[in-house]
Amino acid sequence: IPNARHFEQALARALDRSGRTGQPLAVLFIDLDRFKRVNDVYGHVAGDKILRDFVSLIAASLRKNDLVARFGGEEFVALLPDTDVDSACYRAEMLRAAVEAHPFILDDGAIVRCTVSIGVATCPEDGQDGAALVARADRAMYEAKKTRNAAFASPAILRAAQPPQLRAIGNAARHWAGGRLATASLVLWITIILGACIVVLGAYVVWRASNWLLLLPFLALAVASEFFPVQLYNANREKMTVTLTDAVVMAMVTVQPLAAPLVNVAGALFHIIARRQRRLDKVLFNLTNPAVAAGGAAGCYLLLRPADTGFNARYLIASFASVCVFVIANSGIVAVMISLHSRRPLPTVIRELSWYAPITILLGMTGAFVGAVHHELGLVGAAMFVVPVILMRFTLGFSARKSHEAIETLGAAKESLEKAGEEKTKTLAQLIVTVSNIIDARDNLVWGHSRNVADYSVLIGTELGLPAAELAAVHSAGLLHDLGKVAIPERILHKPGRLTDEEFGIVKEHPITGKRSLSEVELLGEVAVMVGDHHERYDGDGYPHRKEREEISIGGRIIAVADTLDSILSDRSYSNARSLTQATEEIDRCAGGQFDPVVVAALHRVVAAKGEGYFGNSARDVAARKVEEEKPTGAIIPFPRARVG
Repeated sequence: IPNARHFEQALARALDRSGRTGQPLAVLFIDLDRFKRVNDVYGHVAGDKILRDFVSLIAASLRKNDLVARFGGEEFVALLPDTDVDSACYRAEMLRAAVEAHPFILDDGAIVRCTVSIGVATCPEDGQDGAALVARADRAMYEAKKTRNAAFASPAILRAAQPPQLRAIGNAARHWAGGRLATASLVLWITIILGACIVVLGAYVVWRASNWLLLLPFLALAVASEFFPVQLYNANREKMTVTLTDAVVMAMVTVQPLAAPLVNVAGALFHIIARRQRRLDKVLFNLTNPAVAAGGAAGCYLLLRPADTGFNARYLIASFASVCVFVIANSGIVAVMISLHSRRPLPTVIRELSWYAPITILLGMTGAFVGAVHHELGLVGAAMFVVPVILMRFTLGFSARKSHEAIETLGAAKESLEKAGEEKTKTLAQLIVTVSNIIDARDNLVWGHSRNVADYSVLIGTELGLPAAELAAVHSAGLLHDLGKVAIPERILHKPGRLTDEEFGIVKEHPITGKRSLSEVELLGEVAVMVGDHHERYDGDGYPHRKEREEISIGGRIIAVADTLDSILSDRSYSNARSLTQATEEIDRCAGGQFDPVVVAALHRVVAAKGEGYFGNSARDVAARKVEEEKPTGAIIPFPRARVG
């Protein structure tokens, strides 16, 4: 799994996104209790196995888009994007209860019980700095360590989710985990009993028919097939071992159906011995599940088989249906057990296991063909076709190796491209911030204006429910909305009095200039449109193209409001700053004319949520910064004014 460095980088990106979109996120600090004792008693090999099972439990208890990383030793951290206080506490308690209920089974069959201590911190409740979030989650985890087997939240979270609520969640989680394990045990014993009955029935039929000599060659082939497994890989680099045993079993299904479970069990028994499996429940399941699958295939073939023994359409239909029953029964029971033990949804597990089903069907139909030859030519004739089947095995193995090499090559290329894409996006974001600072640097009175417009725009867009990708574009457009002003002469840009018509005409060109400049960058096409629209009016009297209503991009309509808000709140060469109340009243007066009423309504909700302290005067911030910079060295410098949010 990822290391601490990877987690820190992912957390930084998630916090940046959270700052732009206003969505919360959570950090879990997870530690196995008394894990040193486990290593001392059972050894480090057993400890490593427990850690692997523990990571699987963490992944199963969290969501697909959550990130789990190893922080050090038996300590892990998890990043939960778009997760509020209640959801973070719920996930932490679900994980704690799952670990408490889970039996960690070692290779020698020994069962180890473990507990976990979890600390929870969330953004924005615990701050918006990555190091601070991890530190608070770590401190919360150490509080949980005082009692062990606990999920402890930071004080900020405890104010939102009181301990009685967490205890209720814990009771529900323990009940849920216990119910799934009980169901898994029931499925296990049903499979074992049913498989044992099918094996006994098959042995009885063979004994009564005195067909042992017919059965022995197929038993030998099934065992021999286990000596030559083929490792198959899918596009996600998941591995599955396939042997020719499936072909041998399906050949037996068409020759002597009720003896097929014995053949499949023989292959499974050799596989268990080769793998040195020792857990009794696992051994019994791996012996009886193949018997159930082969028994189901045999039953299907007995129902559909043709009256004659010729190789005809009905024989093909019966064989194909039997192969499908074999695949479904075998994979289906395994999928149910995996789902119950790993707590993953059953459809997800089935999808993960289904990628190799076509290969199993191909092998099964190959075996059915050999069975048809056996009907026509006897054992000697069928043996003639064993050589091509063996050649097919080696061809399949060669193809699998080449496919694996191709997948590894493509995977490396994909990772390289993704890394290059991330670097490109990061560089572009840094460049956008740099350009916005250059824009503001032309006039000290508007330093920070672009940043404020970008922040306000994202808050309004979030209130309107814009998706994350569009919010990112709105943020970039807010930073670059005045890019076109670099083409305006200084004498016009800083003129204290009223502009002439000719001068105002030059100013009105800046949205077009900004849009044209940004359109040259393929990744900024959407941003360019927003920049070009931010001086259009809702009633159609704006510039440069006199667009109206929905003809104006949503980003352009949002930035128009955010730009006006920050301009009214800040000192300018042509006007003094006004209060937030006066600013919102002025924007209200222009709703339906200059501004989109829906956007104005969203602004009011943002103001109500953030409060007056969040909105600043960019010109006064500049003046305060200058005073701080001019203080003599060694003076005690107070922290700059923080924006409260």
